[in-house]
Amino acid sequence: MKNYAALKELGEIITGNTPKTSDATNYSSNDVPFLKPSDLHENEIWELTSADNYISEHAREQARIVPKGTVLCTCIGIIGKIGITATECAFNQQINAIIPDRNMINTHYLAYAISAKKNYMQGKANAAVVPIINKTQFGELSIRTRSLSEQMEIAEHLKCIEELISNRQKALSTLETIVKSRFIEMFGNLSKGSDSENSITLQEMLDRKWITYHLDGNHGGDYPRSHEFIDDGVPYISANCIVNGKIDFSRGKYVSEERANRFRKGIACNKDVLFAHNATVGPVVVLETQYPKVILGTSLTAYRCDCEHIIPEYLKAYMEHPIFIQQYKADMQQTTRNQVPITKQRNYRFIIPKMSYQKEFAAFVELTDKSKLAVQQSIDTLQTLKDKLMQDYFG
Repeated sequence: MKNYAALKELGEIITGNTPKTSDATNYSSNDVPFLKPSDLHENEIWELTSADNYISEHAREQARIVPKGTVLCTCIGIIGKIGITATECAFNQQINAIIPDRNMINTHYLAYAISAKKNYMQGKANAAVVPIINKTQFGELSIRTRSLSEQMEIAEHLKCIEELISNRQKALSTLETIVKSRFIEMFGNLSKGSDSENSITLQEMLDRKWITYHLDGNHGGDYPRSHEFIDDGVPYISANCIVNGKIDFSRGKYVSEERANRFRKGIACNKDVLFAHNATVGPVVVLETQYPKVILGTSLTAYRCDCEHIIPEYLKAYMEHPIFIQQYKADMQQTTRNQVPITKQRNYRFIIPKMSYQKEFAAFVELTDKSKLAVQQSIDTLQTLKDKLMQDYFG
């Protein structure tokens, strides 16, 4: 028979608050970490050793301060981000905390058990505009309990899997750094910028047809209405779909073939270089897809290369280089709008080296991408295992 207990039976529950910001002495020194939802991780349970913000000893009496080993859960806005305090901390009103009774519950087991209730909590959040789980609702949340020895064993299993996932994610980051380092090794003379003999504007590349297509996504009357999105069809993607250097189509939407055929621009295809130019500015990706076409939202611009002159993988790496970044940041500083208009992009200078060098770099990227794919597949397998165990242990 399974045993369950409400959180309020397993420890003391506290809702955070914010010491008066009008009193400057509350924030005059970094004495106590002051945690906000941004300090908690979305998909992992981290031990929280530091924060982006701190309060002073002067604010102690106004703050809600909890000891090491307290489990935190975001309960306003973003629901269900979990963390464990690794030191004494204060926290704001968007977070509920539980100081566990160690005679009844293991801290890490408790954190995983609450995390397993994330979807349930999101469904229970009782405000349409800003989702919220109040202190009472949080305290009544029921989790499965076991003996302390079983709890410790389960927590260790899940911690080990999370550590493996974290290590592989670090490996992915390292591989990306290696690619950028290789780019610098091969094309270090880019520091000459516009003085380089290989410097050319985007407009000149369009005139020469080295870039055969340069258009952003659909605006105004061409932008699809909510009822036009369907469950399957032609992908419709935006800047938020760029994840870890790839397009995550699960974050996108779909339109029918008939609706897709009515778009006049923003129609991308395999190997187009996509640049996020609006709201989120800067991410670049080479589109890898088997779809005949992909429709772009207003936040993306497509660059289509004539591969006799420009290799897409090289163009992507160049657009991530400081020489290119400096150009669009200079334009952004002249306006309050966080975007890089397509007309501005056509004035930017690009350094296009000999094709032999571009091909050498692209071959290196291809080899590295194979390693990244293997690592990502390992992460996916581990995540599937973790999800299965979470269901078995807490479902």
